[in-house]
Amino acid sequence: MTTPSTGLIALVGVIWHRRDFPIRRKYLECLFRPCKSLGVADLNDIAVFVRVAQFESFSRAAHALGMPVSTVSRKVTALEERLGVTLLQRTTRKLSLTAQGRAYYTISAASH
Repeated sequence: MTTPSTGLIALVGVIWHRRDFPIRRKYLECLFRPCKSLGVADLNDIAVFVRVAQFESFSRAAHALGMPVSTVSRKVTALEERLGVTLLQRTTRKLSLTAQGRAYYTISAASH
């Protein structure tokens, strides 16, 4: 009978012998720390999105959170990429929630 650690070691051995090193490295990183490409949203990114949705502005949300606007924008973009949907419709003058963004905000705001 194999233990979970033995299975993990065997899996690492199989991955290590792959010829494509960048892919191998990515898989190994995902084994030992949370992998962002798995579709799991970071709670900090969700909190930032909720603030942006509440204020309907990156700059006002950034001010309220005490973060640079670029960081707030980057966190929302990372969340959108992880979820695979567009949460915010951005124009030069206005920021509005998409239908998916509105639904995600409703769920996220209730839990925050």
